Amino acid sequence: MRNVFIYNKYNCTFEKKKWMDVSVGDIIKVYDNEYFPADCVLLASTAKKYNCHVETKNLDGETSLKFKKAIKEFVDV
Repeated sequence: MRNVFIYNKYNCTFEKKKWMDVSVGDIIKVYDNEYFPADCVLLASTAKKYNCHVETKNLDGETSLKFKKAIKEFVDV
């Protein structure tokens, strides 16, 4: 079972938990080259211009990387 870092709003830290503990609305931290579910929304990124590239070969069989950009309202905060 894979682990994920879920934000704890009560002590303002990310805590290591199991993926099965993720709930709708949780903020998670994903590191470079980690797998994560397709139904996550990119809020921010440490990359230039707050973007990332996502591989979706497990979903659609395509091996080309998909370009994703963080939500503008979260980037400008």
